[in-house]
Amino acid sequence: MNRIRAMTEQDVASASRLLGESWRRTYAPIMGAETTARLSDDKHAPERLAAELKDDNKMSFVAERLDGSIAGYAMAAKDEKGDVMLDRLHVDRSEFGSGLATDMLHAVLAAHAGIASIALEVIEGNDRAIAFYRKHGFEVVEKREAAHGVGGHASLIMRRVLSGRKGKGNGELGSWGVGEVRWCGPVHNPTALLPYCPTPAPPAPLAHLRPPALQESRSAAPPWHPARDGPH
Repeated sequence: MNRIRAMTEQDVASASRLLGESWRRTYAPIMGAETTARLSDDKHAPERLAAELKDDNKMSFVAERLDGSIAGYAMAAKDEKGDVMLDRLHVDRSEFGSGLATDMLHAVLAAHAGIASIALEVIEGNDRAIAFYRKHGFEVVEKREAAHGVGGHASLIMRRVLSGRKGKGNGELGSWGVGEVRWCGPVHNPTALLPYCPTPAPPAPLAHLRPPALQESRSAAPPWHPARDGPH
């Protein structure tokens, strides 16, 4: 059983290592081992991940095993227009087929309840990831040629529209319907993902399950951030 929660500075080294392994495994056959290693070492350096924890416009998540090891990592970023980009979602190879990637995607969506849509960029040729995101409602909306893609390689922008949808047999779920998302932590828990329970609890309207800290307008006050503010 993995617990999905907000990432802390204690997770930085493990997350960096997981990202490096995932990138090399996935992208070396596409971009070449040298280019992949160079890009990953720069993008996923521990100091860069640590700095992102202090950025109010970025939210980082990890999936923690019972023994404390990290099985997955995800990060979503919000730009100045309020658009959210799923920048990273990686799981340990041993978790392939376990449903952890789906649980992490749902956790990211739950933490950004109310957004109209979410986008991501995936390198062309990463067929496993493209198929995964298509399965979960993402569609290709733009193709970036090599000159503008990741590491000089063509990439795809995929987007999932969330606003105005309905959950599966569950009526309206807030302003974006994701019938699979379940919250089984206390309503007052501001971490949103401590604990996150992907299967046992029955679906319920997210408006009732979302912690108060996430219901507040981001423009009204600086958002709560796990690395900076700590638990309430």
